[in-house]
Amino acid sequence: MCGGTTPNLTLSVRATSGGVPTGADLASATLPGFSSGASAYYTGTFATPPTLTAGTMYALVIRPTANPSAGTYALTRSGTMAMGADVYAGGTRVAGTSSGTVWSIPSTGGVTSDAGFRTYMQTGFTASGVQVSSLKDANPPPGNFIFWSTISWNATVPANTTLRFQVAASNNAAGPFNFVGPDGTAATFYTSPGSVLQFNGNRYLQYKAYLNTTDSAVTPTLNDVTLCFNNPPTAASAMISGRITDASGNSLAGVLMRLDGAASARTITDSNGRYQFDEVATNSFYTVTPSFANYHFSPANRSFSLLGNKSDAVFTGTADSIVTANAMTRRVLRASAVSRLPGREPDRGGFAYWTEIWQAAMAWPLVSTSGASMSQPLSLRNASFKRRDRLSSGSTRVLLADS
Repeated sequence: MCGGTTPNLTLSVRATSGGVPTGADLASATLPGFSSGASAYYTGTFATPPTLTAGTMYALVIRPTANPSAGTYALTRSGTMAMGADVYAGGTRVAGTSSGTVWSIPSTGGVTSDAGFRTYMQTGFTASGVQVSSLKDANPPPGNFIFWSTISWNATVPANTTLRFQVAASNNAAGPFNFVGPDGTAATFYTSPGSVLQFNGNRYLQYKAYLNTTDSAVTPTLNDVTLCFNNPPTAASAMISGRITDASGNSLAGVLMRLDGAASARTITDSNGRYQFDEVATNSFYTVTPSFANYHFSPANRSFSLLGNKSDAVFTGTADSIVTANAMTRRVLRASAVSRLPGREPDRGGFAYWTEIWQAAMAWPLVSTSGASMSQPLSLRNASFKRRDRLSSGSTRVLLADS
């Protein structure tokens, strides 16, 4: 339309009968009027989308809301001025001049033609999807430490949908990247913003977003994700310490304490139930785990990122209802490791060796020297125990000290 008024146009969807539109509009949209003479696609969006059935023919009907004062709205078609072209096997162009009550199928040169159109169908959201982020590079200056702190995001999560995350890290841009949740295993997910301290020391990070819905009409929408980090200079070492008590607050001595993470170490609690790991590198992630024969602990372990001296890694031990192993004390362990140096703590390597030996020994079933089962922990000097699976030959014997 190149002159006069430019009324809006109505685009609607109708059912068909005999290849022509029939009945009322199933849905409609408004296209703003225009006066350009150039051929172009115009977009109409149905505010209330119709529910359509696959394999069924429908009609797209377009008409002005009022008669133009001058000029003509023209619908482009396939073919030439002299000859039509049937390019769309699923339908054809129809025309009507009676406000949609009577329709005809025009032809040019005896051949029908088709209008140019595009449709975008919403078939429902899939039940699940995964998005893996691009590589996030902390790129620390030489000599500086990589400190990842938190993950957070902005998203819309309607009812019947979920959004979860896992994070992976590596010091190699090519990986491997093993995606895990907040407890460091692949079985858990971040469902709310949280700490990513466990990935400290790794230059590269990626996240994986898991989107799920049980309603095909709605989906979670992820807008953005933020991973916070900084690259402070490598800090000095620090100390990790704590105390082990029973439920009544009494000290538990001789508890084996295991430090894992950026560094590994072993120690045992003293007569006051206290333990201490010295010269532990900061800005790293660690886990402290207690173990003691015939006891279980709450919590089972503690995991944290060490930023400075930590003195609150405490645990509460509770005696098991059934005695299953030999309760060996710190005196035994220490005497075994440094029997020639009384009053001196064992070196780290020697202590780690002996604690592993004695911890394994405590897990063996207890028997008397005659082979009879024992129901209580050993505490007598010169008593011995054996591995049940080696009673026939090569029995392993360990001399116990009286505590």
